[in-house]
Amino acid sequence: MKKCLTLLCIAALLLACLPTALAEESVPTPKYVFMFIGDGMGNPQVTATQYYLGSIQNPNSEFPVPADLSFTQFEALGLVTTYDASSFCPDSASTATSLASGEKTLSGVINYDVRLTTPFKLITEYAKEAGKKIGVVTSVSLDHATPAAYYAKQPSRRDYYEIAVQGITGSTLDYLAGGGFLSPTGDDPKAPRTDILQLAMENGWTIPGSNEEIRALNAESGRVLAIDPVLQDSQSIHYEIDRERLAAEGEDILSLADFVAAGISVLDNEGGFFMMCEGGKIDWSCHFLHRILPGFDGTLMQA
Repeated sequence: MKKCLTLLCIAALLLACLPTALAEESVPTPKYVFMFIGDGMGNPQVTATQYYLGSIQNPNSEFPVPADLSFTQFEALGLVTTYDASSFCPDSASTATSLASGEKTLSGVINYDVRLTTPFKLITEYAKEAGKKIGVVTSVSLDHATPAAYYAKQPSRRDYYEIAVQGITGSTLDYLAGGGFLSPTGDDPKAPRTDILQLAMENGWTIPGSNEEIRALNAESGRVLAIDPVLQDSQSIHYEIDRERLAAEGEDILSLADFVAAGISVLDNEGGFFMMCEGGKIDWSCHFLHRILPGFDGTLMQA
């Protein structure tokens, strides 16, 4: 009797696990993986954008009507408050490191442990091993902390030249696009190093030189380094609000979406791809408040 009861319990457990096992087996492996990062984009920035767009879409509305954004309509939403290994307010380097590697580190460090001795393995490296092509797109410079975390490993986020060299000479990336480079020949003007663009050409990268060439990129273009022909400050592409204003005046300025579209064409293959895209100037806009609010606070002190 006990033996029969034991067998029945085991059978019941196996049957209970069966739907889960079948569900796991039926989940297809994703072929195309996009990771979008809004650097500095929290709830206040999202809400402000919704009300700004809502006021444009409903100019005669008596009450504010927030507009829907693509990602605010997703079926699932997750919120988390976190920190890095040294600060309750992490910077882009340690944050991007945790996103790219799953490991915590110190502020200012890219893909090294807190002792600066052990490099981390990246999601892009795992994806490459799985047969996927890899793309990194950003609205800021290509050697900035967030994009760098997906292809480089450096003790300091300010090692711009070394970061760029790792991306260009390494085997991980197939598409690198958006802004330019902050230190294309190194930090010492008296002893310039090999220009990053020259290094890219020596390593077989395709470097389109115009908007038309960037839009014409395809799967036959090889490894592509696509830099916006018209850059703004700090080797970044245009703020969208500036791009739209210039477009209204007849100028053709590429958007972050243009670089993503070109990347999809370049990376298209049977094995699929992984693409990280960063909206890197969201926090730049917010940084202006650091200068504006103290001045405003000073005026109150005069009252």
